[in-house]
Amino acid sequence: MKIKSKYIFIPVLTLTMVFAAMALASGSAFAATGAADAAVNVVPACTFTTSDYTITIPVAPGTLGNSESITRTDGSIETTCNGLNGWKIQAIGYSPDSTHPTGDDGLTSMYSPVSGGLGNFIPTGTSGSNSYWSFKITSVSSDTTTASILNGYGSYSNIPSSAVDVANYTGDGAGGTVTGHMRPDYQIYASGGQAPGTYTGQVKYTIVVNP
Repeated sequence: MKIKSKYIFIPVLTLTMVFAAMALASGSAFAATGAADAAVNVVPACTFTTSDYTITIPVAPGTLGNSESITRTDGSIETTCNGLNGWKIQAIGYSPDSTHPTGDDGLTSMYSPVSGGLGNFIPTGTSGSNSYWSFKITSVSSDTTTASILNGYGSYSNIPSSAVDVANYTGDGAGGTVTGHMRPDYQIYASGGQAPGTYTGQVKYTIVVNP
């Protein structure tokens, strides 16, 4: 007896972290007939302490799946920063396509090299009868200060084609190191006409220090 299995769409969501290293800028020392002055400007040191990771969401045709309903071992995205006024996290689509196999800024559709059905792409979206995918920031927290979700991204939203603020963390006012946590989640709807295969979508997150 032969057993036939249904097609399963397996979109792979890859979160790409951008690391911001500490920079040390030295001012020039000028000597004349009086005292010599020297200035050193220490730029805040901010970084992701979480490595890149991939979430896989199996989706059957005609159903909606999300990363909230599957077991995840990655936890949250952790950041640390010593900026006096805290920092924001920005998000932008960074998906691959046929000419950008590792991803590129502003690309928001999931991509698969398969052909047929509705094509190689699943565009970003939050509703409708055609395939779509989206993301949201489920939670943010800080170990010692406060954190907040920005611009309505606490609900499922389109993947942004340009960098937008999605979370904010306040500093401690003294330049001490503050640790923040952020959990993003993703959903995808696969219509019955979508070609079976593995579709890859990426979101890049960047730390921006508050002035």
